[in-house]
Amino acid sequence: MKVDPKPVAPERYTSEYYEHCCDGYEEFSLTHGDGLPARLAFSLQLAGLKPGMKVLDVGCGRGEVGRQCVQAAATWCGIDYAPESLKLAGVVRRNLEDGQRLKYWLARSSAIALPFQAHSFDRVFMLDVVEHLTRTEFSTSLGEIRRVLSPEGKLVIHTAPSLWYYRYGYPLYRLLQGLRRKRLPANPRERWAYNDVHINEQTSLTLGRTLRAHGFRAKVWLTSTQNYAQEPNAMIRFAMHFVSRVFPFKLVFADEIMAIGTPCAS
Repeated sequence: MKVDPKPVAPERYTSEYYEHCCDGYEEFSLTHGDGLPARLAFSLQLAGLKPGMKVLDVGCGRGEVGRQCVQAAATWCGIDYAPESLKLAGVVRRNLEDGQRLKYWLARSSAIALPFQAHSFDRVFMLDVVEHLTRTEFSTSLGEIRRVLSPEGKLVIHTAPSLWYYRYGYPLYRLLQGLRRKRLPANPRERWAYNDVHINEQTSLTLGRTLRAHGFRAKVWLTSTQNYAQEPNAMIRFAMHFVSRVFPFKLVFADEIMAIGTPCAS
């Protein structure tokens, strides 16, 4: 049986991580949460928020999702165990209007012990958190989310990268880049400075199976919200769009996984 890695310490998530490495930092530095990266905007769209809803954001990061929630007249509570995350989310809160600030709540908490009563929330976000948790932590957190989510509620998950991309798509991409005399490491994790914080990447199959095992009906699919703007060649950029979005190529080239979980009847 595969042994869980050591959990990631909260101190590993530094201000540099949130402000210079974590996807969306450019939008955040310009707008302090008024503009979102595509992955977060799409996740919000899937949530289908309505005025008066109560939203829990597990692993809220910089807190920019909360700004969008309160602007939609929902009440948002963001939790994170990393102090630097809550500092940045606090900046977002201070920049809100007085009435919106009353609907924007922050708490330091881990994902495995939520300090809320049963059925407290209509929506729960878990955006780019799964890959940072051990398998045991993820299982425990789903139990907690199932507890605090209303019977008619919805859990929205975004996680990346897909293990299928790492195992099969990336080697092909690396080969192509090698032919263009662009050297990439054999291990895709080595492309990023904070390569040690991803300890539990998923496939769409493993994510769906885990959700169902913890009392959720699950819709899970591969996607790509990237625009590949970093690629200067227009034809290659078009090809990257195509293979990451069209079946069957997207099975190995789409590097993001979306999921919607709804509680099964008890």
